[in-house]
Amino acid sequence: MLSFTSASAVAFSSMPACPAQFVYAEKLSDLDQDSTKDFYVPPDDCFYPITLPSLEASGHVKFAWLPPSKLNDTVGIAPEGAFVYQMKDNSTLYKKAVAVSPDDSAATLKFEKMQKLVLGGEISFQLVKKDDTNEDPLIVRELQKAIRCTEAPVTTPLKEIDARYKSFVWAAGPFKTAGVDSDCGAYVFEKEGGGLVYHSC
Repeated sequence: MLSFTSASAVAFSSMPACPAQFVYAEKLSDLDQDSTKDFYVPPDDCFYPITLPSLEASGHVKFAWLPPSKLNDTVGIAPEGAFVYQMKDNSTLYKKAVAVSPDDSAATLKFEKMQKLVLGGEISFQLVKKDDTNEDPLIVRELQKAIRCTEAPVTTPLKEIDARYKSFVWAAGPFKTAGVDSDCGAYVFEKEGGGLVYHSC
C-alpha cells in the first residue's frame, strides 16, 4: 500500500498488509449507447489505459471517470457519475456508478477507509493547481490532471462518508497502487478547512 507520509517521496510500506476495511462501494452497469449519445466525452489526455485483463479481453482500451456535474446527463440516468470507456472498435461506452453496500455481492469497486495525503501540511486543490507544494512531481502531476479533468463538489452519497468533504477528484497514476486492487485508483477529497485525503479501491 502506498504511504504518502513522506514530504517529498512516495514510499511503500514494509509492514504486512492489514485486512481491507471497506467504507464505500459502487456497482457499475452499462448504459445504452442511444441514451448516452449526448454525454460529455473527456479530452483524450483525461483517459487512462485499461490494465484489467477482463476488460482488455472485452475490447476496452482506455477509461476516464466523470462526475455528475460533467456528464451532461439531462435525464438523470447516472446521478452519481459514470466511467466512460474508449472501445477497440472506436465506440464509447458509459458505465453508471451506483452506491451500494461494501457487503453487496454486486459491488464492482470497493473503497477502503480514509488515508491522509500529506503534502507538506494542510493543502488544497488550489495549491496543487498552482504547483505550490514542493512535493513529489509524480503525485502533483497526477493530482493536477485529476483536478483539471474531474474536480466536482461532493454530493450524496459520497457526502455520507464524511460531511467535511467538500470537493473531490478521481485519480489513478500513483494512486493505482494505493489500494487492495493495484489496477484501480482512488477518490481524493478536499476537506472543509483544507487538507487532502483519499479512499482507494
